Amino acid sequence: MKKLSILIIAVFVCVFLFAMPFTAAEQRIAPNYVNVQIFEGDSLWDIASSHPHEGLTLQAYINEIKTINGLKSDRIFVDRFLIVPTYSRGE
Repeated sequence: MKKLSILIIAVFVCVFLFAMPFTAAEQRIAPNYVNVQIFEGDSLWDIASSHPHEGLTLQAYINEIKTINGLKSDRIFVDRFLIVPTYSRGE
């Protein structure tokens, strides 16, 4: 009986652990996209910090901006534009 109880608990724990990522993914907010002009002195850190990125760390958000814009490094150029996703819950 004790082995059966442990097995049942183990099954519930496994189901719970495997279901969590799907639940979190379903709750992710769909982004809106904005074009941001790059000015003298701007950095990816500055741009990312000034836009809502709910649910993402700042570094993950910067990496997403780099991926969307095809950037291989953190280097950005004045007078160019970046496509920036914004994440926030509309209340």
